[in-house]
Amino acid sequence: MNCGKYSTTTPFFPGDSKNCPQDQAHMSSDSIRKLFEDTHNKYRSAVARGTVRMGNNQMCRNATQMWKLKYDCELEKSAYSAAKDCSEFDSKTASVDELWKVFNDNSLDATEQLIRPLTLGTRKLKRVT
Repeated sequence: MNCGKYSTTTPFFPGDSKNCPQDQAHMSSDSIRKLFEDTHNKYRSAVARGTVRMGNNQMCRNATQMWKLKYDCELEKSAYSAAKDCSEFDSKTASVDELWKVFNDNSLDATEQLIRPLTLGTRKLKRVT
């Protein structure tokens, strides 16, 4: 099945896949999983340190209890299952809050498609250095 220009049976991100089960090797690679985890935690860290200006021009409060996220292969599997059909509905994963967006812009490469939701989520936030 195709979603846009990408085939769901062809790896989006070829490379080693040792951190998740082999039946997920076609979903992603360890280097992309690490990029996603690191990028996500970079934004969370900036918010936690209070170095981000919110859309109302106020600085975020420090969030000393904010946890660093760890990559979860089971959540990847659930997200992949929902995304492979270009679904615009939440997956059936219990006890999970989901944020998702369907991109119809086929001009972006697969890595840009992966990172874009993170940057969209922070577009109203401005990091102050």
